[in-house]
Amino acid sequence: MTKWRIRLRKAWWRPLLSLTLTKKWRAFASDRRGVSAVEFAFVLPVLIILLTGIVQMGLMFFVQHNMTSISQETARLVAVGELTNAEGKAYANGKLINWGMSYNVDVQLVGDDIVVDISVPLSEVALIDYLGLFKDGDMTTQSSMRAL
Repeated sequence: MTKWRIRLRKAWWRPLLSLTLTKKWRAFASDRRGVSAVEFAFVLPVLIILLTGIVQMGLMFFVQHNMTSISQETARLVAVGELTNAEGKAYANGKLINWGMSYNVDVQLVGDDIVVDISVPLSEVALIDYLGLFKDGDMTTQSSMRAL
């Protein structure tokens, strides 16, 4: 009789316990609520970094294009004699002043060429510098045109 009692105890509580845990585990594993929120939490930082990188590079291309355009225009005006070197420097500074960065403009006569150099520190161009890539250095452009 003792043997039967031990067997009975082992036989009826273990299956119930494992059945209950199995049902709860299956219910937990099959519950899909909140999965998209967790996935979004994983993807969101990557998307934000990607978006800020796109905006940052767009701004840098925009500033470089404006500097190149203004240096070419200044070189042409000085080369045809409409402006002197000092007036050309003032003209370029006047065009660049609206962007709120500290540009360095240099207009020189090198041989027969008018050379216009414009530079701005990268630290002023960068909106966000996560990795410290834009601490040092300048963004520069140079245009030259043969003087008449």
